[in-house]
Amino acid sequence: MEVLNISIDGTLQVKSPVTFFGACKGKEARQAPNLTGSPYVYLNRKNMFTAVSCGHLANMTSDENVVRGCSSTCDDQSTDSATYRCGTIGTNCCQTTIPPNISVFTTEIQQRDQIDGCNYAFLVDQDWFLNNLSSYRAIQGMDRVPVVLEWNISLDNTSHKAFEGFIGTEPDYFDFEGNFNNDSTPYCEIYNATTSSTYNQSSVHCFCPRGFQGNPYLLQPCQDIDECKLNWCMDDRHVMVLASRNVSGLICKNFVGGFTCNSNVTSCDFFGGNSGFRCYDEPKPPRAYRIRNVLLGVFMGPGLLLLLVGAWYAYKVIKKRKNIKRKEKFFKRNGGLLLQQQLSSGEINVEKIKLFNLEELENSTDKFNIDRILGQGGQGTVYKGMFADGRIIAVKKSK
Repeated sequence: MEVLNISIDGTLQVKSPVTFFGACKGKEARQAPNLTGSPYVYLNRKNMFTAVSCGHLANMTSDENVVRGCSSTCDDQSTDSATYRCGTIGTNCCQTTIPPNISVFTTEIQQRDQIDGCNYAFLVDQDWFLNNLSSYRAIQGMDRVPVVLEWNISLDNTSHKAFEGFIGTEPDYFDFEGNFNNDSTPYCEIYNATTSSTYNQSSVHCFCPRGFQGNPYLLQPCQDIDECKLNWCMDDRHVMVLASRNVSGLICKNFVGGFTCNSNVTSCDFFGGNSGFRCYDEPKPPRAYRIRNVLLGVFMGPGLLLLLVGAWYAYKVIKKRKNIKRKEKFFKRNGGLLLQQQLSSGEINVEKIKLFNLEELENSTDKFNIDRILGQGGQGTVYKGMFADGRIIAVKKSK
């Protein structure tokens, strides 16, 4: 059998033959594989026994006993659309469930009316049948269809020894003191033998605790599910719990084995996925604590304003000092000290010498306009200036 999919939940999807009867050109009456002695059975909760026929009775036989059957009536082809569903007594098509633990069966079609044509019956994965066919008559062009098997590990001395420390039931979520149990150890359950003649041996099935995921058959701790990444706080099942408490603006916080939905008024812990929850209101702060917060807010506002004003004033003072030091630096670099010495010594005619400030020089040169440039040298640029009384001067601006 061709394997399509295998899952650690104990299922296996394979291809199983379609059994054809009557005038079906190029088709054969192949029967489904016999799984007796294997660790597989046909899974009853996933598969449906289906027959496409007209005026016939389709039977599923196991151990020479009819275990299931369905019949169909005849009509035109107007009912074979994708939305049409076969029933136990259908039109041109019928379906029925199968008993549990079936490992072998044969398919038979008994003619009730004298109507010829191609008839066929098969076991099929019902999810695939409903979601992947435009018409049930499309099966006529197929030789095989998907079927879901259930697999198990037979319980014998070897397997019992391997799983011995893990056999039990799913652990409780809380201990005797009410503390959450976040044990990620897998557990295994024994399925005892049934009275079915086709499946009469006990088996072991292993699971991860709810809220965890992974392969439990490795007998190693399972991995925590991060429900916050799955946005489970906004899942419909959890929103219903939280909406009754007038909660909004939720913040999700994951913890091992579950998650918490926090808000400003309520927190709800969800355990084991959707298996249980516990909500509690956030305690209100004492009155003295609330009064302290109010007083802090009242005094912190003006204090912050004063701090900003002081910072602005300090910035202006520092900037002014930097400008003064900068002017002193340029004055010294351009011979200012030498000029002051000569003025104080009386070596030159003081009446013919005058010190000008920057503002006076900028006004006389139209703020050092490029149109006033007389020449340039290695030490700076010479500008033509004129005072308000008409005197013409030359101003050298150092680089």
